[in-house]
Amino acid sequence: MTQSPAGSAKKKLLIVDDEKYITQLLTELLENDYSVETANDGIQAFNKLKNDSFDLMLTDISMPNLDGIELLRLARAQLPDMSVIMMSGLATTENVIDALNLGARHFIRKPFKINDVSEIIKQKMSEGQSSESASEIDVVMTDINYLILSNNYGKMTDVKKILPACTQAYYDILKDARVVKSLMKIKQFDDAIYRHSLDVGIIASIICAFKHVKTALLNAITLGGFLHDIGKINVDYNILNKSEKLTTEEFDQIKLHTFFGHNILLEEGFAEEVAEIAFKHHEKLDGSGYPRGYTEYGIDTASQFIAVCDIYSALTEKRPYRKKLTPQEALELMHKDFVAKINFDVVKLLRLFIEG
Repeated sequence: MTQSPAGSAKKKLLIVDDEKYITQLLTELLENDYSVETANDGIQAFNKLKNDSFDLMLTDISMPNLDGIELLRLARAQLPDMSVIMMSGLATTENVIDALNLGARHFIRKPFKINDVSEIIKQKMSEGQSSESASEIDVVMTDINYLILSNNYGKMTDVKKILPACTQAYYDILKDARVVKSLMKIKQFDDAIYRHSLDVGIIASIICAFKHVKTALLNAITLGGFLHDIGKINVDYNILNKSEKLTTEEFDQIKLHTFFGHNILLEEGFAEEVAEIAFKHHEKLDGSGYPRGYTEYGIDTASQFIAVCDIYSALTEKRPYRKKLTPQEALELMHKDFVAKINFDVVKLLRLFIEG
C-alpha cells in the first residue's frame, strides 16, 4: 500500500477527463499527497469504481461514452460516501444543478487555476462529514436548487453567471453543523417558513455575487438570510398561518419572533452580527418597524440588506391571506409602499438584476 511520509495510508483520488493533459497535469500536482488514479472517459472511470474504492472523484462533465452527470449518478449508487467534485467549461445551469442534486460537493469552472484545484481537493478531503450530516446537507441543497430553478430571480442566463459563487457560499455555510441543525428545525416546524428562509438567503447571495462582494461578506449576508426567521419556531403555529386579519394581540405574538430568533442564535453560538439580523430585519429606516422602532442609524447594514430581500421574497410568495406577486409587481409595490422605510440602494441592485 502506498504510504505517506508520516506512514499513514494516502487517501485515494480518481481524476476523470477526456483531455489527457489535464489528467497528467493534475496527477503531477497531487500524487505526492494522494494515491492518484485516472480515467479518460466515464465508462473507464465507472469500471474503476466497481473494482476499487476512492475517497474523492474529480470529474469533467462533458465526456464521450458516458458523461460526468451519468457517471455521478452511477457513482452515488456504487460509493455513496465518496466525495465528488465536478468540473467543466461548457456546463449549463441545469447540468450544474443536476450535479449538486445528485450529491456533488463542488463545481469547478474551466479554465481553472491549478493551485485552486489543489486547495479545493484538500478541503473536501478533510471535511469528514458524518453520513447523517451529509444527507441533511443534500436535502438543503436540493431545496435550494429547486428554488433557483422554479423562482423568478432574474434571467437564467444571468443567474448562470453567478451560480458558482453562490453555490460555493451555500456549501461553505452548510459545513457548519449548527446551520444545518437550525434549518432542519425550521423545516420540521413549517415548510413554508423554511422555503422562505432559503429564498431570502438565495436572493441575498445573488445580489452579493452580482456586485462581486468579497466571499466573507457574501457568506455572512447569505447566512443571515437563511436564519433570519428562526425565531418563528417559538411562535404559535396557528397564528403564523392564520388567513384572516390578525388581532393586535396576535400580531404582538408574531413580533416576538425577532427576540426569539436573536436568543436562539446566540445560544447556538452564532456571531452577534448574525443574531442582530434576526432581531432587526423588521426595523424600518423611519422608525416605524419593530421590535424596538430603531431608525436608520440604529439598524446595521446587513439587517437593512436582509430586510429588502425578506420583503421581496414575501411579496413573490403565495401567502394564506393573498396571492403572490410577479417580480415586477413586487418591485413596484416596494417603491410605492416602502419609501423612506427600507434601503433603496439594495432595491436598486435587486431591480438591476431582476430586469437584466
